[in-house]
Amino acid sequence: RRAGVQIEYVLGEYADTPEGQLNKNIKAVVAEYERLKVAERMTRGRFRKVEEGGVLVLGHAPFGYECVRSEHGRRFELVISEVQAEIVRLIFQWYLHEGLTARAVALRLNDMGIPSPRDKKWYPSVVKNMLKSETYAGVWRYGKRRAEGRNPVESQIVVNVPAIIDRATWDATQARCAVNSEGAFRNLKYNYLL
Repeated sequence: RRAGVQIEYVLGEYADTPEGQLNKNIKAVVAEYERLKVAERMTRGRFRKVEEGGVLVLGHAPFGYECVRSEHGRRFELVISEVQAEIVRLIFQWYLHEGLTARAVALRLNDMGIPSPRDKKWYPSVVKNMLKSETYAGVWRYGKRRAEGRNPVESQIVVNVPAIIDRATWDATQARCAVNSEGAFRNLKYNYLL
């Protein structure tokens, strides 16, 4: 407007008067309100689906699982994919019983030519995320994160899914992950003389 350019709107005409500006602002506020209400309804719908026992993985089931519609088609469930589940069991076995690091596991998987979850190379971070995922022990959680960060465990919704590994193996793996994290070079602190 300062440069002498006339502003044209695709939806609606707003006169260059105080009344026109008021009308435009009212429509913008109502549109913002409706956007927030849609987001609220979507969130409420997701929570209801999960509370009924469904999972929401947005088309990307965790490696080792397939996402299928339930009998009545109202929700999605995780079903074990045996070919991938064998790889998951190998990862836990190598890490826990053979003492390999996540990096060594990723290298071994790449050397064997086993495709990763996204059909690319295996990376240590992918292996670490799999080792820390409670889904493989039969517990899928909804609401782990929120805008401010991680959501407390008490406010997460738990859905039981078929387990690929037993609970004792998962617990032992978490204990080893904690020990490895404490002893990791980046986490070591030294008291220097000066």
